[in-house]
Amino acid sequence: MTVKGIEVEEVAVSAVAGYRTLYSRLYELALAIREFEGWFPGSRSFRNKNPGNLRDGAGNIGNDSDGFARFETYHHGMYALLRDLHKKCIGATTTSLGPGSDLRGLVEVYAPTGDGNHVGNYVQFLVARLSKPETTRLLWFVEG
Repeated sequence: MTVKGIEVEEVAVSAVAGYRTLYSRLYELALAIREFEGWFPGSRSFRNKNPGNLRDGAGNIGNDSDGFARFETYHHGMYALLRDLHKKCIGATTTSLGPGSDLRGLVEVYAPTGDGNHVGNYVQFLVARLSKPETTRLLWFVEG
């Protein structure tokens, strides 16, 4: 899609690359979440181009029948995931999360048990994948 002569996919690719460059730790967290959420051909996240299985996100083009956001491209979905995580890490959301929150607190908000998630398994997966303890503060993912 082109808007005012600018290819929208190029903007999304650039935004993801920017996050990857500026916040490499945050990018690694996003990749770990993508893996835990089951990103593979045929999966819900893959079909929806939504690597984080977000229910809402910047630039989504609608929702599937179970309320998960759908994105135009993978890069739009990855940008939405990175943006969501970044906002949670700096405390710029309506959640209780902020720089002093830890990895476990993030998972409790991001993938609550009320949605059928097993927080303990999710946290242990991230701990192993990132080689960081569950007490790692969210500030660590966004600081230089």
